[in-house]
Amino acid sequence: SVFSRPQTDAVKKKVAEKAQTPEWKRERVCEREDEAKSAGWHCLDYGDVIVHVMTPDQRQYYDLDGLYSKGESVDLPGVTGIMNDLAL
Repeated sequence: SVFSRPQTDAVKKKVAEKAQTPEWKRERVCEREDEAKSAGWHCLDYGDVIVHVMTPDQRQYYDLDGLYSKGESVDLPGVTGIMNDLAL
């Protein structure tokens, strides 16, 4: 979760920096930049990996943690380590 626009920008920038690997080739943007400026939820789509950056209110409302908890955990070589490095 992020708590301010500067924190949102910093997290998105750090993810983009760490994602400069073939496993993380960015395929598309899930948001329009004009809408994203005021949104509390940012979706970064890297194909096999989707990173959600959201405020606590959005996180609670959409409950992606609950949705994803029902799925099977999959180790993606080169990706799991990056997420741990980010400490997100």
